[in-house]
This record gives sequence, structure tokens and C-alpha cells, in this order.
Amino acid sequence: MTLAWLSLGALVVAMIVSCFSTLNVGVLALALAWIVGVFIGGMRVEDVIGTFPVSLFLMLTGVTLLFSQDFYTGWFVLLMSTLLLLGAAIVVDKRWLGEQLARAWHADRPRIRMQIAVAALQTFR
Repeated sequence: MTLAWLSLGALVVAMIVSCFSTLNVGVLALALAWIVGVFIGGMRVEDVIGTFPVSLFLMLTGVTLLFSQDFYTGWFVLLMSTLLLLGAAIVVDKRWLGEQLARAWHADRPRIRMQIAVAALQTFR
């Protein structure tokens, strides 16, 4: 059995365990990669760890922490509400909005017309 088939089997095992357990599938997959790569494949530890996408991990961890904080504090909803109100205050000049709607309505781009119409409806709700 080649190393590729063993890696695929380890991936399937991690997916099946994740369906029936509360164990973190990322930790399990990293442990299985360690076992398959180092002990069975004879790779160096640095080679196995070097294939781990650290930048992707940090980005996903940061976004997860950001939205978990939002879940408990509600600051993101407050920020978005403030920005929408600020945007509505800037767009209150109805003549400008009318010009934009007229320009988009006569353009040959139906998607843009729909986006501006929806934005106008949401702004003055």
C-alpha cells in the first residue's frame, strides 16, 4: 500500500470520527498526518510540519475568535448599524440618488439596475 493510499485512508478515518465524536477533527488529522508521515512514511518531522498551512490556520483562528467575540458582545452588529446609518445620512441627497437610478435604469446592465434599486430601497426604509 502506497503512502498516498494511507494518507487518503487517514483522511477518511478523520472524517468518519468527526461525524460521531466531539473530538477536534483538525487535531486528529494532524496526529494522523504525523503517524502516516513520520512512522510509516519515514519522513522527517520538519517535512510533515512544513506542509501545514500556518497562514491559513492563523486566518481561520482569527476570524473564528472575531465572530465568537461578536456573539457575546454584539459589537459587530453595532458597528454595521452605525456604518449603515452613516451611509444613509450621506446618501440622503435624493437628487444624487435619482441621478444614479436614472443612469442605471437606462444602462444596458440589468444586474446593476437591480443592485442600485435594492440599495435605494434599503437605504430609505
